[in-house]
Amino acid sequence: MRLEVSREWEQVPPAAPGPRIEVEPMAGRWLKTNDKPQWIGSVDVEVSGDGLLVTLHGGGLGPTPEHWGTARTDVVYASWLTSGDARAGAFVCRYEFEDFTAEVQANLNLGLLVVATYITFTRPGPHANRFTREFFRKAERGSSEFLGSSEFLGDSAPKTAEELRGTPRNPEELAALLGDWRNTNPEGGITRMVVGANSVHCSSAVRDWGSAPLSFFAFEFNSRDAGAFYAVFDLGFEEVRIQANVKLGVLVVVTLNRFQDDSGRANYFNREFYYRTAA
Repeated sequence: MRLEVSREWEQVPPAAPGPRIEVEPMAGRWLKTNDKPQWIGSVDVEVSGDGLLVTLHGGGLGPTPEHWGTARTDVVYASWLTSGDARAGAFVCRYEFEDFTAEVQANLNLGLLVVATYITFTRPGPHANRFTREFFRKAERGSSEFLGSSEFLGDSAPKTAEELRGTPRNPEELAALLGDWRNTNPEGGITRMVVGANSVHCSSAVRDWGSAPLSFFAFEFNSRDAGAFYAVFDLGFEEVRIQANVKLGVLVVVTLNRFQDDSGRANYFNREFYYRTAA
């Protein structure tokens, strides 16, 4: 059986059937690691068959709901494509509210649950679409730790609806992300990413992925300066969700890789780093 691949490391013998992804390490009550208000205050994760039920509670920052409700994961990801181990795995779920939608992408890292959200407002208003990335520790069983309040605090005084309308768009607002980015690891997965105003073009040592439309997100609700983007590549045999944000001049890229070809390879999570080449 010939396996189609988008990266050299995916050229492995298929296992049939694929391993069950062991989602149990992601289950539990997760509490924020600091005392300051944030977008999400706590996360409750429950195993449900081969997936997870995720309940979010607001952390008091910006227009976050006090209780988000419960969502079932769309996809769960292992630590690697040949293993069902999820001790460094991830999950994706989605919430829809009257005023905004949120895609939640969470992964385990050295005992912490790292939760990223892409918040897209569905109507004009005083807030920009925003990317958040927050950290949570697992509460000890039997402890008296409890959820904090979700009083609205906000980032600062919001601008008017005319000044802020969702997605950052002009070149000044996108300046931190536009350009030609190269992987700091020459043997990495995606070796090059060219970020434009409307799409991102990716390539690896194995293939040219082509381009996919992207969405930009700010780091603050009251800012239009983009600090992150989100894109999805459908390569036929594999879907790749790209979560990217810039930090200290480095583009931090998470890929959530889901195989669609019944090859037995496990869905997996991966993180890589990129530097921008001179114009």
